[in-house]
Amino acid sequence: MKTLSIYFWLIIAMLLWGSSWPLAASLSQFIDEHEFIVYRYLSTAICLIPVMVWLKIPFRIDRYNLIIAMLSGVLMVFYTENYFLSTTLGTPGLAGAIVTTLIPITIFVLSSILTRKLISIKQWVALILSSIGVMTTMNIWSYDSSEIFIQNNHYMILAALIWSSMSILSSYSKEVDAITLSFYIYIFTTLFDLLFYYEPIHGSVFQMSGEFWLYLILITIGASTFG
Repeated sequence: MKTLSIYFWLIIAMLLWGSSWPLAASLSQFIDEHEFIVYRYLSTAICLIPVMVWLKIPFRIDRYNLIIAMLSGVLMVFYTENYFLSTTLGTPGLAGAIVTTLIPITIFVLSSILTRKLISIKQWVALILSSIGVMTTMNIWSYDSSEIFIQNNHYMILAALIWSSMSILSSYSKEVDAITLSFYIYIFTTLFDLLFYYEPIHGSVFQMSGEFWLYLILITIGASTFG
């Protein structure tokens, strides 16, 4: 029963994480990519505070892991920028399918390059079969070729590459809780974007409609905090 429970919550988490693409597309009606980055990750960091207190997860982090979090935060800005643009300028429904398919492949390939290990034929076959499985599940075959090969869909590839790089970087963290590391990554993502990119060109977030706040809460609590 315990194993079934774990699988159940993993499936729920993946569904919530996958919902971030259509939610981002919906939020693009109200804000641009850098407003999205600040509002999403600042809200997520705030939501993580009671979670960490309730689970008794320490906020303390050493200098080494803080540097990992800082560098990951920089990558997170560029990942989210490309992910957001892939939903607004590319083919929104396709973005989630392509990025989630490419991420495990790019992580595996990049890790093999970094560790200087050759990828065996069996491993390539497994990657290809798993990719076909994911794309079939997400019904990618229903998309027209003109939707798949439009120029702006390159944002999906960049998003997958940057996320993969961030995942590999985060794997070098040592003796720190994953939630603590995520909390500081969200903090640094927010700070980096605030310092270099953010401009509230669409007005105060507190003057946004109820529809905006519904989408933001869903992507913050569902896709980011839980997913």
